[in-house]
Amino acid sequence: DVMGAVKRKIFSTDKSSDEYLEVNACGIEYINKTDRGSDRPDGRSDYHIIYVEKGVCNLFWKGEWQKVPAGGIVLFRPRETQKYYYLREDNSVSHYVHFTGRGCEAILKRLGIWELRVFDMGKSRSFEETSEKMVREFAMRKPMYMDWCTAYLYQLLNIVARKYALRRGNVSKKGESRINDACKKIYENIPTKKRIE
Repeated sequence: DVMGAVKRKIFSTDKSSDEYLEVNACGIEYINKTDRGSDRPDGRSDYHIIYVEKGVCNLFWKGEWQKVPAGGIVLFRPRETQKYYYLREDNSVSHYVHFTGRGCEAILKRLGIWELRVFDMGKSRSFEETSEKMVREFAMRKPMYMDWCTAYLYQLLNIVARKYALRRGNVSKKGESRINDACKKIYENIPTKKRIE
């Protein structure tokens, strides 16, 4: 039906943009009632990030199925095949962002995550909180909401990039936690300068 096809086209979030960086869609899915997934042989025209907060994402990658656990990141480039699913019994929680823009490639390269596809960065409360803020902003659509969403997206990419850089530098999740604890103690114990009167 032609009208149905036109309506689907109009309301699709799959688009490219001349903006430098733009969020097409974002959300948090709670998969506990029905199995859910996607099978896009030709992918989408935008970039797509998945972060598994809880449960597991079953991903078809490099010719085989693999499990992406909680704390896992998947980054699809435009037109890459996307094939993954969640089972309701795993009670998974998944964050997703679709984004586009002429600056995407340059940003991902500058952050050192251009080659990243599947990455176990570990559970990240900062990622989850930033994602929640972005999803809320996108849903409420207040003035300048797209600019806020872009700012949150840039934060998310930086969180992933920092974790990726640490893992590539052979810093384990446990090591990262110890470093963070040490830095926090140092920061909290820096004496504050007294105001000169």
